[in-house]
Amino acid sequence: MRDPAIADFFAKAKTPLVLMGHARWATIGAITLANAHPFRVGDAKHTGLLGMHNGTIQSLKEKDRTDSEV
Repeated sequence: MRDPAIADFFAKAKTPLVLMGHARWATIGAITLANAHPFRVGDAKHTGLLGMHNGTIQSLKEKDRTDSEV
C-alpha cells in the first residue's frame, strides 16, 4: 500500500468488511469532503449505511448543503 492511511485502515478493519469506490466528476456544489461519495446516511445509530449516486439530484433544496441531506 502506498498510502499509510489506507494500510492502517485495512490493518484495523473488522469482518465483515465491505469496500466501495466511486469516482465521479463534481457536477454541482463545492469540491469538499462533505460532498464526496460515498457518503454516510442516517444518524450515529445507523453508521453502517452508505450512499452514492451519479449525477445531480434535481430536487435538492437550496437550504441543503449536501446531497446526503435530501
